[in-house]
Amino acid sequence: MQKETMDLLIEANPKLNPYENYSGRGMYGKTTAGVVGGTSDVLKAVAVIGRYPDDFFDSEEEKEAFWNDVEKGFYQDNMGFDKIFY
Repeated sequence: MQKETMDLLIEANPKLNPYENYSGRGMYGKTTAGVVGGTSDVLKAVAVIGRYPDDFFDSEEEKEAFWNDVEKGFYQDNMGFDKIFY
């Protein structure tokens, strides 16, 4: 997940927590941005952004980058009682 996507998801749903530089199983030391929370929290954030895109994007390029990230899908790992989506 791009850092910009992480920031937008958190802006849309403050229940999500940022996790910069996550390196999970099979990533071999590579890091990425992610958000920690429940599946419903991530879905709510994506829905809010989709419903009110003008509140979140300043340009078509930003909008396209976000939706490309979402379309690729997010990986997830367990993080205690929550999950990290990256």
